[in-house]
Amino acid sequence: MMRLLIALLLLLYPLKVSAEDVVRYSGTTYQGCSSIGDTTIWLTNPNDYATVKVGFLHAAQGCAAILPSVPDKYRKVESGQVVEMSQAEKDAVDAPAIAAQAAFVVRKTAIKKRFKALGLTDAQVDDAAADATVTVPSVTPLTHTIPLMVVGTAAVWTNQPAALTEMFGSPRRIKADLSPYTEFRLQVNVATAGSSGTTLWVQSSPDQVTWTNLDGAAGPTVAINTTGLKVTPWTAIPVVSQTDIFLRPVAQGGNATADPAFGSVVIQVR
Repeated sequence: MMRLLIALLLLLYPLKVSAEDVVRYSGTTYQGCSSIGDTTIWLTNPNDYATVKVGFLHAAQGCAAILPSVPDKYRKVESGQVVEMSQAEKDAVDAPAIAAQAAFVVRKTAIKKRFKALGLTDAQVDDAAADATVTVPSVTPLTHTIPLMVVGTAAVWTNQPAALTEMFGSPRRIKADLSPYTEFRLQVNVATAGSSGTTLWVQSSPDQVTWTNLDGAAGPTVAINTTGLKVTPWTAIPVVSQTDIFLRPVAQGGNATADPAFGSVVIQVR
């Protein structure tokens, strides 16, 4: 009779197990807050309590009361408390995403410029950027020639110095809009050879103060210690130089005695 009475009481008044809000963390890394009870299972396997090497903090005021205005990614655990990261720590958390976004923008900009060089309209380029279906016109990329120096009679560089020097030792600059182009090559017509080891190449600048090699690296260069037409391979134009920019020819390696002469110095772009 007593057992029957107990069973009836249990049916009428079931046992209530209250849930507990706890914070999971590893070291100082905040891994979330959740309710653990017999109606909410946080860990997928109960054995995780024994095997996962993490810590648990009792959230006395409940998960909703833990830094409610601070995103989870900016929280950490220090001295048994959930605290907000410093600005430097937040910046470190955000750095990989910011770098990935910047790299994506650079790639997207380069692709858009390439599409425009193929003859697409601005609307078609925007459609392509939005992954819409675009019919690319069947065209061959156009090659344009930009003269840096062209003369009827070969121009002589008297006593070319050894140091890196702007061609002929005086400004030989132009400004060109390279925004539609992604590649360039240098062509130099050497009429009279310079000394052994002399080279010539092209530099670019946004302001005629700071100059860098047009490829953004070490060249490409042509040797001018022999005569004839010298042509570099097609080389990528960095995105930073795909704009309205100043260009100049420079050379180095002279011996201050040899007098090289040139019929033309041009770059081709496409």
